[in-house]
Amino acid sequence: MPRTRPRPAAPQKSVQLIDRQTFIARVWKYRPGEHVSFIGPTGSGKTYLMLPLLAKSVREDLPGYLTVMKPRDKTVGEFLAAHKDTWKRTLTFPPPPVVGKRPLGWVVWPHHTNNPEADEERHRDIFLGLHRQLYVKGDCIICDDEAVSLVREMKMGPALVRIWTKGRSIGTGLWAATQRPAMVPLEMYDMAEHLFLAHDPDKRNRERFAEIGGVDPELVMSVVEHLPKFHWLYIRRSDRSMCVVGP
Repeated sequence: MPRTRPRPAAPQKSVQLIDRQTFIARVWKYRPGEHVSFIGPTGSGKTYLMLPLLAKSVREDLPGYLTVMKPRDKTVGEFLAAHKDTWKRTLTFPPPPVVGKRPLGWVVWPHHTNNPEADEERHRDIFLGLHRQLYVKGDCIICDDEAVSLVREMKMGPALVRIWTKGRSIGTGLWAATQRPAMVPLEMYDMAEHLFLAHDPDKRNRERFAEIGGVDPELVMSVVEHLPKFHWLYIRRSDRSMCVVGP
């Protein structure tokens, strides 16, 4: 009988690794109205990755508004100190009048008191008003560092979905970060042009990543499963391109 040769194994698919500085300087391209989503467990470095990208993307005709819900946030504080000439903190929204040149971005970071329940009601009024007014205004970036808090605690899911589904046409881009994809509306990754996914040990979460349309689901699941800490799988939906962003 003729001997049969074993069929060669299919070549392993790989995704290019790019260091973070190179990615931000040469790879990252943002157009008004595009939505950006960051999904990774607590401690994966979502804010640390998001803020440099945000700083690069804002400009005079595309201001940024970063919402902060934590009483203290070291990463955001360091960001404000490093960008004191272009970013300012405001305790409420709309921001107070500015004498001279307006900043490129506002960090909307209300005060916290010893009454968490009252704070949540007051903060909800501020953040809901921000999302409503900026959706109407257009031509801006809204950056929600804690999307789960807005959706689950402040019941703002409809306001976020409105921007995810309709904001692009008016130039309002919604950037959002969350720990788990199951805790936010599907639109957070269905409508995002740019996605950043961190390692997730939970198989159910990885399977939900595989629902992202336009990309190879098995490759997405495999890469996310084996990502080292502080590495991110970046997906650009328009051309189905992917890379791993290093620390």
